[in-house]
Amino acid sequence: MGDSRAPMTSWRLCLPSSLLLAAALAAEDGASGPRAWEGCYREGLRLKASGDLEAARRSLGKATALDPRHEGTRRALEEAEAALRERLLGEGKASIERGDLRAGLERLRRAAVLGRGSDREEVQLLAKHSYREHRGEWLHRDEVVAREKAEERQASARRAALALGERFRLDRREDARIFTDHDDGEVLPFTERLHRLIASLRREHARLFAYLEPGPATAERGAGIDVVVFRRREDYFEAAASTDTLGMFLPRRGASFFYLGDRAPADLSPVLVHEVVHQLDFKVLGLRYPPPWLEEGLAVCFEGAGVGPDGRIAGEPALPADQATRLRTACPPGSPRWWGMGRLAGLVDLRPLQGTEAVHDFHAQAALVVHHLLESGPAARELFFALVERARRPEARPEHGLRDLEAALRERGTAVEELDRALVQAAERLAPAEEAGSGAPAR
Repeated sequence: MGDSRAPMTSWRLCLPSSLLLAAALAAEDGASGPRAWEGCYREGLRLKASGDLEAARRSLGKATALDPRHEGTRRALEEAEAALRERLLGEGKASIERGDLRAGLERLRRAAVLGRGSDREEVQLLAKHSYREHRGEWLHRDEVVAREKAEERQASARRAALALGERFRLDRREDARIFTDHDDGEVLPFTERLHRLIASLRREHARLFAYLEPGPATAERGAGIDVVVFRRREDYFEAAASTDTLGMFLPRRGASFFYLGDRAPADLSPVLVHEVVHQLDFKVLGLRYPPPWLEEGLAVCFEGAGVGPDGRIAGEPALPADQATRLRTACPPGSPRWWGMGRLAGLVDLRPLQGTEAVHDFHAQAALVVHHLLESGPAARELFFALVERARRPEARPEHGLRDLEAALRERGTAVEELDRALVQAAERLAPAEEAGSGAPAR
């Protein structure tokens, strides 16, 4: 749910040795925790040495997602991708020389995705045959035109489905659609910035979830991102059926709604990020009925990544500074407002908490859980991905949150109580970035 929180910076977590990590390290078998990272890394190195570069890239990519700061994994992945690009380029050129244009262009397309720069040989060869880059793919110009026309038709259909009326203008960039009733002179500056924000959020969201397989049946492959911006507060309240928010993603309508009029705060970046992340989770990941702690904790952590002066996401998901302050002062461990992991995971519906301090306590503690799982090493990070995987199953429902958490922890030789103790320690050791020093959070 959206709110009017001010822009924020991120605070670091000074984490002790995680009990969760220790438990996973003790496990001799299984494909979870550090075993999953080590397995992906070693398998990637083996495949790279054997020359199976496609498989090596996949395995090393998963290892990098589990431990983004491991220099050896990143370097091995870069080497595998560079070698694969060179191989595909050579095979593509050889196929074209033999007269097999179709096979040659297919290999050049795959090579072009792996490199950077417009002066690369494969890019020049593709351009000679009327290919160009389109949303991360290299396509023939005729296919690009066909896709763009299809996106225009889809945008018109979405306008009708959202029942917005003729006064709403459409600003479309690829498959991101912004509908607004602002006057012409007001539209361009904020839609330009909003498009940059959406595009950068897409990239960071995809990077975070690179470990997971492509979206399940619940994901909307090829679905666009829809944002509706209202000039009048009253119109927003009516469309969102909410009088105490400034932004909201409505799953049934498949769009994020915002009020950005004269009486709105000067910078709504945190609210914009929060609600667009909900839409990405819903459409790209296929999180249709996730447990509230996971859904809200993830969106709040993306707020903590911050938004730069150019309107793009500035960093990685992190615990926002205002939430860290709340955890230290308003709802610290041991206080009546500390939820604990069991109660967080057991909450099914946030709506009864709206308009109370309890909803802000919930957001802060849910974000603490997500940040702890992402920053406490491969074991915790693998657990986070496993919980996302469970939550995006077609049969998943919010009431399964605690059951799924208990099952995932049990598979890894630990329990909710141990995770809870690790979270208490993490909350007690919160420190502002300027006090904790620079660099990555301690593990």
